[in-house]
Amino acid sequence: MSAPPNPDAEGRIITFYSFKGGTGRSMALANVASLLARGGIGAEGAGARPVLAIDWDLEAPGLHRYLAAFLPDTAGQPGIVELFLELDEATRQYSPQGSDEDQQAANAVLESVGLNRFVVGTTVPNLSFMPAGRFDKGYPGRVSGLFRWDLLHERMPELIPALSRKLAERFSYVLIDSRTGFTDTSGICTMLMPELLVAVFTPNLQSLQGVLDLVRDATEYRRGSSDLRSLVIFPLPSRVEPARPQLLQYWRNGSAQDHFIGYQPAFESTFQDIYRLERCDLTGYFDEVQIQHVPDYAYGEQLAAELEETDSRLSLKRSYESFARRLVELPNPWTDPRVAAVEAQILELAERGRVALAAGDIHGAQRQLERAQDLHEENTGVIAHELADDLQGLGRRLVADGKLAEAETAVRGAVAVAERAFGPDDLAVAAHLEGLADLLGSIGRTADGLEMMERVLRLRQAALGEQHATVATRTRSKACFCIASVACSRAGVRSSGAWRSGSGWLATGILRLR
Repeated sequence: MSAPPNPDAEGRIITFYSFKGGTGRSMALANVASLLARGGIGAEGAGARPVLAIDWDLEAPGLHRYLAAFLPDTAGQPGIVELFLELDEATRQYSPQGSDEDQQAANAVLESVGLNRFVVGTTVPNLSFMPAGRFDKGYPGRVSGLFRWDLLHERMPELIPALSRKLAERFSYVLIDSRTGFTDTSGICTMLMPELLVAVFTPNLQSLQGVLDLVRDATEYRRGSSDLRSLVIFPLPSRVEPARPQLLQYWRNGSAQDHFIGYQPAFESTFQDIYRLERCDLTGYFDEVQIQHVPDYAYGEQLAAELEETDSRLSLKRSYESFARRLVELPNPWTDPRVAAVEAQILELAERGRVALAAGDIHGAQRQLERAQDLHEENTGVIAHELADDLQGLGRRLVADGKLAEAETAVRGAVAVAERAFGPDDLAVAAHLEGLADLLGSIGRTADGLEMMERVLRLRQAALGEQHATVATRTRSKACFCIASVACSRAGVRSSGAWRSGSGWLATGILRLR
């Protein structure tokens, strides 16, 4: 393809969808694509990344208009239509064989067709483009007489997922301009291809309700599919008129008097349902993410990201930058960017700790993980559950060195991190509590260790039921724990060996959630 190799391990597929036309969806995609390709956004501003923009709105293609000034002569350039006509022809005799066989077959078909031919470079550095198709006299006929997408998917169910993977191997970001409404092609673009879905809407009921319905359908489909990727929704209010602040407030927050739910509470409620959140606050997100209506951009297809030199708060380019940063740097729209930055710093320190531990530098690992833990404790709202596992790993190594007091500090830190991440009554916390109970028992603090064990049992009983095999095993282990702890205490044993000779869950590595 016309792009350098993707420096990231795996790129991200992002679909821009709107229920109705006229929302500025294609314009938003083109601006975000330009900003990402030029660098400074995403990957901690580490520089430009290869970006591919795809026009999948086959019935009303328009993305090429926004990129026209940066494209070579594309007469005769094939695109999505021609690609899938060839894929359909290449799979006519195929029938599903099973997951592994289907994956191999899909990869072979894509290799035989060759994706390079359908991608063209642009004069925007690192930005490539896949058009809707070859815009000649035969294009309308090729679109209207196109094969049935559902039959292609039934015939080779791994083909479209394989296409996603192939594109992600080459590009850091693949931005798809989806068909509007509820159609086969919009379903592919919103349910099968992406891991991020941008729901573009204008402040009117048709546009808003349409994207909310699609969001629910897409996430429900993904949850029931074999695709292990998450599907995260980023709402994008567009063509908002800032000169009418009362109307803006009304449509954003709603009116109890009129029994009208604004778009912010509508998305908050939807996200709480589909992601099973206790609460969802999008105030900070929508304070910053709004694409204002700028009359000059209503004429022609222009890219603010390429034309505007100013970086003022009121510029359209700045609005797209603000959205693009959240899109690629945040795990979801309800996460505070400041919290996300701290979490990233914690994870970086934890990674350094893991590297040091693997190299046998226990002191260095301890220093890095303690810094990560301090950051975690100092910043409310920060969640970094991976740190709990790293602290447990540090605890195991400290025990092996006989540094039991330092090991206890590390393991207690693991429990605290897990409790913040999952809640104190979550089953995931039990694994970390087991390690702490084991350690306390081995150094003669039987009562404290027994208290931890009882909490482990309560968590497992509540989550799994009294008759679950794991609960029964832990009940027996509790008795063994008491006997081993008392024996160690009477013998006056205080060593890493005592810990291993007790119930031994942490020392034998049985700490992960079952």
